[in-house]
Amino acid sequence: MNRWTRRVLYTLFVLGFFMVAPAVVLYTAGFRINWKTARIVQTGLISVSTLPRSAEISIDGRLIGSRTPSVIDAIPAGAHEVLLKKSGYFPWERTLSVVARQTVFLEGIPLFLTAPATKIESGFIHAGAATIGTFIVARTEAGWVELWTLNEFGENKTLLSRIPALSASDLALSFHPEGHLLRIHTKTETTFVRIDTGLTASFHTSLAAEFDPTSESRIFVHEPKTLVLVDLESETRRTFPVGVKAAMGSGSGFLILESSPSGEAVSRLEGTTITPLAVIPRGTWSFEWAPSGYALLKETGTRRVILLDARGSDRPILFSSQTSLTSWSPDAKFLATNGDGHELNVYSLEKNSSETLTRVSSELREILWLPSGAAIIYADDHAVTAIETVSQEGRATFKLFEGSATALGFDRRARELWFFRTNGDQGVYRRALQ
Repeated sequence: MNRWTRRVLYTLFVLGFFMVAPAVVLYTAGFRINWKTARIVQTGLISVSTLPRSAEISIDGRLIGSRTPSVIDAIPAGAHEVLLKKSGYFPWERTLSVVARQTVFLEGIPLFLTAPATKIESGFIHAGAATIGTFIVARTEAGWVELWTLNEFGENKTLLSRIPALSASDLALSFHPEGHLLRIHTKTETTFVRIDTGLTASFHTSLAAEFDPTSESRIFVHEPKTLVLVDLESETRRTFPVGVKAAMGSGSGFLILESSPSGEAVSRLEGTTITPLAVIPRGTWSFEWAPSGYALLKETGTRRVILLDARGSDRPILFSSQTSLTSWSPDAKFLATNGDGHELNVYSLEKNSSETLTRVSSELREILWLPSGAAIIYADDHAVTAIETVSQEGRATFKLFEGSATALGFDRRARELWFFRTNGDQGVYRRALQ
């Protein structure tokens, strides 16, 4: 090879390097050619995973080769239609905004089966459910109302209790947040039953009795002029100071509610020491379950809840809203409420802010978080619906059942939703979810 040829090849190599190197740098930095506009544009990424896995991914109508979980790169900045599909499941579809050199995360998107609900029991007048694994049904039998527990397959029933005959409207069933203590309330009596041990305790309705949200072994009883703590396991009693209207266990002490000149005073009681925390409006308040360090109070007359920082903050009232329903997310970072009855709102404990997920025409009757935290299931007068909570740009909804339902709960594997249909073909139903 002569000198002239070598110079030509060297020149071509140098020119090629300076032409290709910038293209490689631009490519690795996320730049692509938009052939429609003939312009170089920056791109972003979408990271997506689903429950269950292995869903097909389509972007702007184009099927991506990989399935979930997956990271899709080289997506031009702007709005894109994302579709997730899996055989036998409802499709998930949203319009997402992709920002150059940023990643849109869609982690744990819930996909729900399209299978219909099936009836497993009938002939009942009422039902109640713990969040996971326990379902109670009531039926009339020879002048009595019998309460039965159903196993997770609906094949076996165990008689739990018998009470004198009454109408469904005179019977109220509710579970302690931990799921083992059942409260049975009638016009004449309030009975507490431990589902796992069979331990029972009954009180006349003139002595209003309620759960301690932090312990399944403790009951608060409103005796004349005093509040009494009853320990079901040790069969011991503790009387609170005169004037205490409500209480809840908190660490080694209690949170208590007393009347004050300016309203209702919430304080911490440790031994005989009372430390004031906040003053809230007058009313008939009760303590509901809340994460450690917080207090959630519900007022029965005005349908209002107040969330307090019980750690001694200068601004203890974090959240106040009109609502009749509350449900904490599994990680206890979010509180779902039904607002004026027609809104589904979620309050973030970390951000100290609230967001409206949806609004429905009929009043919400029940709200329940999916155990994964990726969706909320709610029931109104017409349907049972799931709304996902993962994506930030719009929320996908899935109609799980057409009809009025109460007593929402899950089987022990959290793969099925159980509920009691109150109209049409009344009975206990289960519906596969994932």
